[in-house]
This record gives sequence, C-alpha cells and structure tokens, in this order.
Amino acid sequence: QICLARKTNFTDMAFEVQMSLLGGDAGGILLRATTSASYYFRISSTGYYTLFLCAATGTLCNKPLLSSFSGQIKQGLHQSNVIAVVARGKLIELYVNDERISSINDGSSSSGQIGLVAEVGSEVVFSHARVWTA
Repeated sequence: QICLARKTNFTDMAFEVQMSLLGGDAGGILLRATTSASYYFRISSTGYYTLFLCAATGTLCNKPLLSSFSGQIKQGLHQSNVIAVVARGKLIELYVNDERISSINDGSSSSGQIGLVAEVGSEVVFSHARVWTA
C-alpha cells in the first residue's frame, strides 16, 4: 500500500516524515521510485529497520541492502518515530529520531518519485512530511 507523490522527481534530496504505527508490523519511506527500481526504508514495531532495493515502483521489495536493529526506533504500537533518508549521488543515509543509524553506497536508482508505505495489514499515520533538495 503505497502513496506516491507522482509528479515528483528527486535526485539529491532529504525526505523526512513522522510515522506512528497503529496496527500491524511496519511502514516507511519510498524514494527514487521509477518504473525500473526504487528504495524502501522500512521500520518495524520491534525496532528493526531495512533498506530494500525494489523492482519498479515499490513492488517486489525483496533485496535487502541494509538490515539491523536500532535502539533509536521507539518500539511498539502508537509510538512516534521521525524517519528520514538523505540521498546524495550513490550515498544513502538513514536517520531515525534525528540520529544517523546507517548508510550505504548504491547506484541502482539515481532519481525518481517519493512516497510513503503502509505494509499489508498495517495501519500507519504519517505527518509533518518534509522534503528538500541539496
């Protein structure tokens, strides 16, 4: 369940949103989404995060590039987390609650749309979305 900002096309950018998981397992940010590839930064209610490389616009997100536990993620339902991604060239940096938790160099998708994701069976509230270019 993806909500895309279809008329966007960002290359070097920062995308931040406040996310509260009300039910289910996870949700997150989609970035650099095109018809051939995209990235999905996912956080779960159990404190784990994953950055996936997806085929097409958020479909078939089965290639994890990064995956780990982070103490920065407030665990459980009804917890508010500010998640962000900074993408500059091939460098992708992941942030939770204003702390950088990981980064990777990957050039699979260099520009594209942004969006928000509520995974199947999950209820997610997003607010205070901000995007800016570098």
